Formats: sequence, C-alpha cells, structure tokens
Amino acid sequence: MSVFLSQVLGKKEEFHMTEMLKIGFVGTGIMGKSMLCNLGKKGYEMHAYARHPEKIADLESEGVALHETLADCVKAVDVMISIVGFPKDVEAVYFGEGGIFNSAHHGQYIIDMTTTSPTLAKKLCKKGTAIGLHVLDAPVTGGDTGAKTQPFPSLSVVKRGFSGHAPCL
Repeated sequence: MSVFLSQVLGKKEEFHMTEMLKIGFVGTGIMGKSMLCNLGKKGYEMHAYARHPEKIADLESEGVALHETLADCVKAVDVMISIVGFPKDVEAVYFGEGGIFNSAHHGQYIIDMTTTSPTLAKKLCKKGTAIGLHVLDAPVTGGDTGAKTQPFPSLSVVKRGFSGHAPCL
C-alpha cells in the first residue's frame, strides 16, 4: 500500500516512536522555511543551514537550531531535507565538499524536495544507497501557499516500508 507523505506526517504513535526525530533543512526560502516551521509546530526538533545565515536568523527564536556549516547540520539530524533552487544547487549541496553525502551517517534519511530531473534524482539515489543512506526524491507542489498551509506538500507517493522508517514523512 502506498500513502501520500502528508498522510503519514505527525502519526508518531503508529510507528512506535519513543522520541521525535531531529530534522534538518537546507534551502530555507519561501517554501523550505514554511515547511520547516510547520514541522517544528508538530514537535520535531528542527535544524537548519543557510548559505546566507541572516536569512534564517529569525528561526532561532522559533526553537530551530542554526548551524554554521551544512556538514554540522547533516551530522546533527536523523532526516535531512533539501529544497534548493536549481539542479546545480542540488549537485553542490549533495556532492560538494562538506556536502550531504560527505557528512551523512549510515542509515540516515535524505529527502530532496527540489524540482529537478529524473536523471539527477537517480544519481542521488544511486550514490546515497551505495553509502548506506535512505534516499527519497519528493518534489513539492502547491507553491508558497501550499508550503505555508500544508506540513509537507509533496507529490511523492512512498511505499509503506519507507514511511515506516521515516515517520516525519
């Protein structure tokens, strides 16, 4: 059975969790920032990294842990979510020095919500799986309005097995 990501979000009792997951975000623009705040309201411990820290300074008062480097953010969380501007940004965030693939730990969940190409999504999945990560391509829908009103406005449909391991979905 498949479920939409938004249907699974917030159902921690269904997954027998003993504590809330730590979720990190890179890409805190209009959509990312709204989703990050919505997940924080659900009780998740939120972490964020931005290339321009001044753009997310206000999140600290919302209880978001801000990190000076992407690597520090990735190392601090169970689930890392990216929603950056363009495919070249995705490449830099994942494959660059101090990027997600160089900083993630075995078994970590990595979710790219950037709208890119199937070729890039497959490249991320291949590399992530090879180093022991769980990788999901989950482009978003609904624009900035959807991001502000829905906790996780994604087009992706995932198998129950993946969502059972990443209850924040």
